[in-house]
Amino acid sequence: SKEDGANLQIWAIGDVEQQKFKFTKLNNGYYKIEPKHAPGKVIDVSGAGQANGTNVNQFRDNGTVAQMWEVRGNLDGTFTFISKCNNKAMDLYGGASTNGTNVQVYNNNGTAAQKFVLEPTSEGTVPKPPDTPTQKLKPGKADITDGIYVIKSKINKNMVFDIDDPSSDLHIWSESNTDNQKFKVTYLNNGYYSIRPVYSKKSIDVAGKGQDNGTNVWQYPYDEGENTAQQWIINKTEDGNYMIGSKCNDKCITIQGNGNVHEGSEIYMWDVKNTDDQKFIFQETSYQVIQNGMYEIAMKKDPNKLLDIAGGSVDNCAKVQIFSRANVDQQKFYVTYNKAGDFYTFQAVHSSKYLDVPGGEDLIEPGTQIWQYTQNNDSNAQKWKIIDLWNGTYNIVSLCKNLYLDVDDGKTDNGTKVKVFTPLGTNAQAFIFTKTTSVNSIDDNKYPGFRIPIERLKAAHPNWEIRIKYTGLDWDTVLSNEDTFSGGSPKSLIPVDNRYLGEWKVGDPIYDRGSCYQATRKAIAYMMDPRNSLDEDGSWLFQFQDLSSSSGTKEEIKRMVSGTFLDRDSLINAILQAAQTSNISPFHIASRIKQEMGPDGGATMNGHYTYKGRTVYNLYNIDVDSGNDGMEHGAKYAYDRNWFTPEASIIGGAEFLGRYYIGIGQNTLYFQKYNVVSSPLYQHQYMQNIRAANDEGNGIYYAYKNNGLLNSHFTFVIPVYENMPASPSPRPNS
Repeated sequence: SKEDGANLQIWAIGDVEQQKFKFTKLNNGYYKIEPKHAPGKVIDVSGAGQANGTNVNQFRDNGTVAQMWEVRGNLDGTFTFISKCNNKAMDLYGGASTNGTNVQVYNNNGTAAQKFVLEPTSEGTVPKPPDTPTQKLKPGKADITDGIYVIKSKINKNMVFDIDDPSSDLHIWSESNTDNQKFKVTYLNNGYYSIRPVYSKKSIDVAGKGQDNGTNVWQYPYDEGENTAQQWIINKTEDGNYMIGSKCNDKCITIQGNGNVHEGSEIYMWDVKNTDDQKFIFQETSYQVIQNGMYEIAMKKDPNKLLDIAGGSVDNCAKVQIFSRANVDQQKFYVTYNKAGDFYTFQAVHSSKYLDVPGGEDLIEPGTQIWQYTQNNDSNAQKWKIIDLWNGTYNIVSLCKNLYLDVDDGKTDNGTKVKVFTPLGTNAQAFIFTKTTSVNSIDDNKYPGFRIPIERLKAAHPNWEIRIKYTGLDWDTVLSNEDTFSGGSPKSLIPVDNRYLGEWKVGDPIYDRGSCYQATRKAIAYMMDPRNSLDEDGSWLFQFQDLSSSSGTKEEIKRMVSGTFLDRDSLINAILQAAQTSNISPFHIASRIKQEMGPDGGATMNGHYTYKGRTVYNLYNIDVDSGNDGMEHGAKYAYDRNWFTPEASIIGGAEFLGRYYIGIGQNTLYFQKYNVVSSPLYQHQYMQNIRAANDEGNGIYYAYKNNGLLNSHFTFVIPVYENMPASPSPRPNS
C-alpha cells in the first residue's frame, strides 16, 4: 500500500520495493526512514503515541518527531531504532517473526525483538556498528568530596537523577529537593566511588553486571565487598561537567533519548561517546538525617548507656553524662531540625533546656564538657549537625569549631562525662537514636491545671504526643507585652462581631480596614491561656500542633480541600511539593490558605488584584498589612517574587513560613500568633487576631475528623508560663 496509515509488518524476504528503505540523516542527528515504493511517505509512530504497543506505520513526510528515529548500533552488529517522540524502541509484537507480525514501539529492553540487521541494496551502503568501545574512563579521585549530592543533567539542569519508590530503576525527573533525588557519594580509596540513594541507603548498580549497551541502571542492596557493579568512575570533562563510568563494563551512565531529556527518561549504560547525554553536574546539598521527634541517644559501644542530664536537674549548667537506661525524661530529648540553617537542636524533655557548649565560639576547646542551658537562638553553642554514618549510628557535631560529641575516653561507666572533641572516628563519638515517649507528668504544684487535662487527652488519643514547652516567662509579663501597640496598631485584635463585645474589646476604635477592635487584656489572657484549649476531645488543641512535618498523602489533602477552590490537582500537587521543600505540614498549608483566602477563594490576593499590569497571587496574605495601602504591599511582595500563578504562591509562601516562622521555632499556630519562643520575643507575629490561631486550629481538627484522620500520630507543643493563676483565665463577658 502507498496510502497514509499503511501498516509496517514483518514478511518473508522478497526482492520487492516495499521491503527497501532509505535512511536520511537529519540536522539533529536523527534519521527519517522512507519506504522506496511510496515516495513522500516515511515510517511514523501512529499519532505520536506515548504508550507501549503504539503502532508503527507509514505516513506522509511532515517533519514531526513521530517520524524521527535514532539509529543505535549494537555490539553484536545489529541496530535498534529509537523514536524521538517517546524514547521507545521499534519492536516486534510478542517477539514473533512470522509473516504479518506487527511492528510497534515498546520500552527499550535489549531483546532480539528490538534488534535488526541492515542489509545493503544495490543503491546504498550500510553503516558499520561499533564493535569495541572507542573510549574508556580512567579510575582515580575526582575533585568531588564525600557528601550528599543532587546529580543534574548537563542538557537540562532542572532534570536530575531520581529513584521512584517503590520502583528500583534510576531515571530522570524534575528537581523537587526530595530525598529520593539525593545521593551519598563516597570515594572508596581504590579509584572508584559508591553512589547511594539517601532515602533507601541502597546503591546505584549496573543491573546484573550487564556488559551490553542499554543495560539498565537501578538501585540494589549495598555490598561493602568487591562488587564492581556498584563501583563508579567519576571523570571531570573539559567543559567542567562529569561522566560516570562503571568498573564492571567500561561503559558510562547515559540518558536515553539522544539529547531529548524529559521526566521519565531512562538511564542505562552505553559506550563512552563524550556527548552531553553522558555528562552530569554534581551539586552538593543537605538532607534531614533525623526526623523531628523525641529520642533516647545511646552509645554505639554500649546501647544501654544514654545521654543523661546529671541528677535530673532542671537548672542551667547541669552537666551531661552517660548513664544506664532508666526510662526517665532526663534521658530523653526533643530533636528538632532547622531547615533554613541546616542544624539541629536537642531539648531535654524534663527541663525544656538545650544541649549547650559552655563558652560558645570564643572559649570552646577540645575536652569541654557540655551542659544544658536556656534556649538562645543566636548562639552556635546550641546548634548541632548530625552526620549519618550509614550503619545505624551517627556523629553529633557542634557548630562551634566543628568539634564532635564524645564520651570521655570511650568509657561506659555511669557518670562518665560527655564532652566535645576533635573527630577520631571511634565508637566514643558514634551514637544511636531511638524514638521514645515521655513518662513523667507536669508538676501540678508549679503549673496548676495542666496535668489532669493532658493525661485525659493522652488516654483518649493514644497516638497523640503532647510535649510541654517550658517558656520560663512570667505570665503577667507576657500579657503586658501582648497588650501593646506596634506600628500604630494593637498587637492583639478581636473581630467586629456581636459575640465579642463587652469585656472583649477596648472602646470603639476599629482597626484592620474596619474588621477588628483592640482586644482587652482579659480577652488576651483567656485566648492565650493554654488550659482553656485542653478539652478532652481535642477540638481546640490543634493550635498547638507541631507544623514542622511534611507527612500527608495526596488522597488525604484532596479530602481536606474537597469543595473548596483548592480542589484541583495542580494546586494539591503544589501543596505537597511545598510541604516537602519547606518541611511544613501540607494540612497546615491547605488550612492556612483557606483561612486567608476563604473556602471559595474570593479574597483579593487570589488573583483579584493587578500590580504593574500583572495578575498576582499572595495566598498567605504575606505583607498584606492593615494600612490603606496594605493590599498594594502584598501585591508588590507577590510581584517581586513572580507569583503570577496560584501554584507559585503556594510554593513560595510555604518557603516563607518555613524559613521565617517554623524554622526559627514558631512551629505552631499559637507560637505564630504569640511569639514567646524566638528572639526578639513578642515581635515577628504572623497575625493580630487573638482568635486566629484558636479558630484555625479548630478548623483543622474538624478537617481531620471529617476525613477519618484523627487517630493519626500528631505532636502538640503546650507552652506553660511561670506564676500562672491557679485557675484558667476566665472567659470575658460579651
